Amino acid sequence: ETEGEILTRKSEVFWGMFEEKETLERSVAARLRYQMQRTKTSIPKLAKAAGCSKDVIQEYSKGKVLEKHMNITWLKRMAEYFGLDPYYFCTEYHVFIDTKDVPALLKRLREKEGGSQREFAKKKEISLYVYKSYESGKVRISESFWRQIKKELEEVMEP
Repeated sequence: ETEGEILTRKSEVFWGMFEEKETLERSVAARLRYQMQRTKTSIPKLAKAAGCSKDVIQEYSKGKVLEKHMNITWLKRMAEYFGLDPYYFCTEYHVFIDTKDVPALLKRLREKEGGSQREFAKKKEISLYVYKSYESGKVRISESFWRQIKKELEEVMEP
């Protein structure tokens, strides 16, 4: 009984030492800070393990880089360093971009709706040039456009 009670108290104190649980679950920066503090990992050590600069770790952990602009490979290497799920530091957008053939899904969606790239881009209120760069895979789909068409993309994904 006593051990269980002590563990509960320690757990509550431990969570309180960092961020609100909801913030920790939502924020890449908060999760990164939490893992670094939990394991007493230095910025240089993590930077070396992730294959990026110390500045990147510092900026990511302080939330100075928008999550949508964070490098997925570096985030996965950081998670690997901490022995976590590869996508622990990734957002839903990162996971989608990293695990799906986005150009093929865009093409499939456009073909399902019928029409040319020009018609599809106009319908989705995006420039033709930008849409073509997404469908060709030259440019990563923006998070805002992904959010706009997310449900439609899910409908054309193969089970």
